[in-house]
This record gives sequence, structure tokens and C-alpha cells, in this order.
Amino acid sequence: VPCKHEEKRITKLGQFEHLDIKKVTKGKISIVEALMLLNNHKLHPKIWTAEKIAVEYSLELTEVNSLLEFFIPFTMKEFPKETRKAIKPT
Repeated sequence: VPCKHEEKRITKLGQFEHLDIKKVTKGKISIVEALMLLNNHKLHPKIWTAEKIAVEYSLELTEVNSLLEFFIPFTMKEFPKETRKAIKPT
């Protein structure tokens, strides 16, 4: 029975080379790549657009748009003081 051969691409490892896998299936990204591309987009949104990320990492544009919209790491939000009083310790 012939097996289906998945097309792979070499990951863009950067400084975390020892923490990440070396190859992924096209259309997917590793955790380190996801964190790197989200950070790049946050720091330089005009350079790292959704279109550039899709081409650079072999991803679907709709998936990249969803990733950039719904997955926002490195953000800290502080609750207003009024809200903190409403939370009662258990």
C-alpha cells in the first residue's frame, strides 16, 4: 500500500534552534515559529503583514488572519481597581 508523502519545509529557527523541531509539514508551523511571527507582527506590523507571514511560512492567508486576531501573546492587561474589589477571595 503506497503511503501518502507529505511535503515538508525546514523551520525558521532563529535563536531557539535547540528547542524546536527541524522540519514541519507545509501549511503548519511550530510553537517557536508561532511565537516568533506573532512577536514580529506585534513589533513591526507594517513589515510583517498577514500576507508576508502567509508566504514566508507557507500558510493560508485566512488562517494567518485568524491567528493574528485571536492569539495575542505578550500582552498584559490590568483590571481596574473597581473590578478588583468585586472579586472575593475564597
